[in-house]
Amino acid sequence: MRTSKHPYLLPLFSGLLAACGGQPPILLLPDSGTPPLVFGNPDAGPDAGPRDGGYNPTVLVSGVARNLEDFLGGTPVPVAAAEIEAKGVVGVANDTTAPTGGYTMRIPQNGYVTLKASKAGYISTYETVSVGGLDINNANLVIGSSTYVTSIAQAYGVDLNAPFACHAPNPTASQCNYAIVIGRILDDGTENNDGTAAPMGGVASNEFTIKGNNDATWYKKGPYFLSSLGVPSAGYTTSQRDRSPTTNRYRGGIYVTFLEVPVDGPAEQDFQISINSAAGGALTRYFGPVTVKAFRNALAWRNVPQTGEGTPVVPPPPPPPPPNVDFDTQIYPIFLPVNQGGYGCQGCHTDQGGQTPSGGLNLYGGPEIAYQGLDPARYPQRVNTANPTASYLLVRPLYEANGVQDHPIYAFSDTTIPAYQLLYAWIQGGAIRNVVVNPTISFYNQIRPILYRSSAEGGAGCYACHVNGVDENTAPGGAYFGGDGNALYYALTQATATDNGATGEQYRINKTPNNAGYSLLLTNPLNGNIEPHPVKLFYGVEDPRYQLIYTWISEGYVNDTP
Repeated sequence: MRTSKHPYLLPLFSGLLAACGGQPPILLLPDSGTPPLVFGNPDAGPDAGPRDGGYNPTVLVSGVARNLEDFLGGTPVPVAAAEIEAKGVVGVANDTTAPTGGYTMRIPQNGYVTLKASKAGYISTYETVSVGGLDINNANLVIGSSTYVTSIAQAYGVDLNAPFACHAPNPTASQCNYAIVIGRILDDGTENNDGTAAPMGGVASNEFTIKGNNDATWYKKGPYFLSSLGVPSAGYTTSQRDRSPTTNRYRGGIYVTFLEVPVDGPAEQDFQISINSAAGGALTRYFGPVTVKAFRNALAWRNVPQTGEGTPVVPPPPPPPPPNVDFDTQIYPIFLPVNQGGYGCQGCHTDQGGQTPSGGLNLYGGPEIAYQGLDPARYPQRVNTANPTASYLLVRPLYEANGVQDHPIYAFSDTTIPAYQLLYAWIQGGAIRNVVVNPTISFYNQIRPILYRSSAEGGAGCYACHVNGVDENTAPGGAYFGGDGNALYYALTQATATDNGATGEQYRINKTPNNAGYSLLLTNPLNGNIEPHPVKLFYGVEDPRYQLIYTWISEGYVNDTP
C-alpha cells in the first residue's frame, strides 16, 4: 500500500507548458493523417530505442518570419530569404522564407522543436515549439535585426561583442558572452475578460527570478523594459503598457534580459524565468515558471504567462520529488498526449488502431500496460536501475546540445527539467509500480474548495464563472459549482456535460479506469489545451491543483461528503 501523497510534491513540467509554455511555446495539438517517418531498423529487437522503427508520424508546420522591431511596434513586416532550421529533431530539412516571409517544414509529432531563424544583417533568433499531432499554419517567428538588437543593448550599457570573465557558478577563469531573451509578460486573460492574455505593466526587475542550472545566482543583466512599442530606454524601471488607439486593448509588457553563457561549451543553455509581482494590486500575481532555451550571441523569444494569484506571500520552493514516486499518478501522466498536459509520448509509442509502437514500446492504454513496457526486469536498457542516467527513457528524448539527436523529436530540453528529474527519481527508487489501494484525496475537504472558493480564498478561479452570480440554470455550460458537496459531486459525475470541443466526454470527469487525464474538468482549463475555456486556470499538469484532481479521479472519485 502506498502512503498518502502530499499534493505539493509534484512540480513536473515547469515550462512546458508548456512547456512550458506563454503563451507557452507554440502548441500543436493531436490528430492526424500525416504520413509516418520510420527511423532506423524496424527489426531492432524488443529493447530497441524510439528511433528503431515503428510509428513516427509527422505534421506540417508553417508560418511567417517577421521583423522583431516592427512586430513590437504593431506593424508586422515579413522577412524574406531567412533560413529556418529545426533543432532537436531528426530528418528535417531547412527552409528559406518566401518573399511573403512564409516557411513550411515537416516536423515529427509529439515533442519539442527549437526553430532558428537567421539572415545576414539579423541576429539569429530562436523560439521553441511544442508539437502535438495537428498541422499548424500560424507558427509565426520573429527575427531581430542586428541594428535593433544592438540599440537595445547599448541603451542598457551591455556589450554584446566583447567576451568577459565569467561569474560563478560558471568557472570564473573562463570567458563568457551574452544570450539575449526578449518576450512579453502576460496576464491570465481576466484583464480582457475573454480569455485573451493582456500585456502586464508595472512589473519590476527585482520581481523576476531567473535561474541557470537551477541556480538563481546565475549572472545576468536586467531584466530591463521596453516601451509599449518596443523602444528601449534606461529610464524604465517597470514593464510598460498602454492601450492601442485602434483596438483599445493593452500593448507592451515587453522585457529583455542578457544571460551569461560560457564561450567554451554548448552554445545553448536552459534558463527558468518566474515572476512574483504585486503590480496587480492587493494580491500577488505569479508568472511562470517557464523555461527558455537561450543561445550565446543570439536572441530567444519567450513570453511569461500568469499562472496564479494569491495573498502577497512568496511561496516556499517546492521540495524535491519524493523517494516513493507513484507510477500510476505521477509517471504515467508524463506519457499522455500534449493536449492532456503530457509530453505526447503516446503519439508514437502506441498500438492504437493497430499501429506498431515506435521502438516496440507501447505507452498507450493505461498505467498497467505502459509499465509492462518499462519493467526494468524485462527491459533493463529502457529503465536502468543500476545506472538511471543511462536509461533509454531518459537518454533518447533528451535534447542533444553537442551531438546527433537520437530521437525523432525531443521532450526534455535538459536534465534540470522537473519531469526528467521525477523520472530519474522513480528509476533511482527501483522503478516500482506502486498500486494505490486506498484513496488518499478527500473530495469534500480538498477537491470541492478548489472549485467553489474564490481565488482569494484558495480556489482555482472557477468561482468567477461557475459560482458567483449564477445558479444551476445560468452557469456556463451548465456547470454550477456553488451547491453543497453532493450537488457538486452530481454535477461532476452524473450531469451530462456540455462538450464544446466535441471530445465525446459524457461527464465532467472520465470514469474509465486510467483515463483521468481525459476529464473535461482537467482538460478544459489546462494551459495549452485547445478545449474552449475563457481562462486557462491550470498552468500545466504540474499545477498542484491539477494533480490533486487527477489523483482523486484516478483513485476512484470517491464522494466523502458528510
